[in-house]
Amino acid sequence: MEYSTQGSDRTKSTLQHRPEEEALSFREGGRVVSLRVADILWAESRGNYLRVHMRDGLRTVRGTMTALQGQLPAQGFLRIHRTMLVNVQQIREYRTSDSGNSVLMADGEELSVSRRLRGPVHAVLGVRHS
Repeated sequence: MEYSTQGSDRTKSTLQHRPEEEALSFREGGRVVSLRVADILWAESRGNYLRVHMRDGLRTVRGTMTALQGQLPAQGFLRIHRTMLVNVQQIREYRTSDSGNSVLMADGEELSVSRRLRGPVHAVLGVRHS
């Protein structure tokens, strides 16, 4: 599978899944960045860019959240917000408060769960409704 953003050849980027290596490749201009799926903690979108939080640091690549979500294994990754996708295995805690719900990730980041996606998040994490 392959996803390409629109743009000139110079700014065109491609997201490609290589299942045999369990990695995603992002083509940026003349270089290719390969990210191991197992090393992805969570990702956030910022316009046409993705900030992918990895075990070994942060990578910023060109692409969309929808394209990234389509390339990742559905069982292992969960959309918690319009702009955020998390690796379910990296969630350390689910938190509820008067101001909203959130997940605490393995890297210590606390990420907000949108009201719209609260139901699917509860279903995947096995959170009981009170």
